[in-house]
Amino acid sequence: AVRWWLLREVAPLGDTDFTVDRLIRRADTDLAKGLGNLVNRTLTLVHRHRGGEVTGTPKDLVPDLPDRIDRGLAAFDPRAATGALTAAVDTANRYIEAERPWEHPDGRDDVLATLVHACRTIAGELSPFLPAGADRLRTQLGSGRVVGHPQPAFPRLGG
Repeated sequence: AVRWWLLREVAPLGDTDFTVDRLIRRADTDLAKGLGNLVNRTLTLVHRHRGGEVTGTPKDLVPDLPDRIDRGLAAFDPRAATGALTAAVDTANRYIEAERPWEHPDGRDDVLATLVHACRTIAGELSPFLPAGADRLRTQLGSGRVVGHPQPAFPRLGG
């Protein structure tokens, strides 16, 4: 949580105010409620509707994510790089809400494949920033057609 707060909140130049409440709010919003919830929802739907296996053809929801992160890092701006990650999570969350795969008996395999692909991409790009958290996500998401069971990768710090 501290590492994520430093990457997301500290400006490249100037002062930054720190409070424990801000640290908790940032970690809970971005990691637990954002990325962690996205992965949990995705894996739950894959297990409920597809028996833990994704066979659909994914589309790439976040094709520019690696480039956006690289540009942020090249400019020595970790806030821009981590902001690209949170924007990718937001894109995937909007997609799942728009497609509503839980309303379909088969879960719409292409939609679930797209979500799994997006989560895997985000987890891979998260690795330089939060290596242990990225590893937990990659373990759950797997690398082939079969995915693991959802487990909280980022527990909430606040109440």
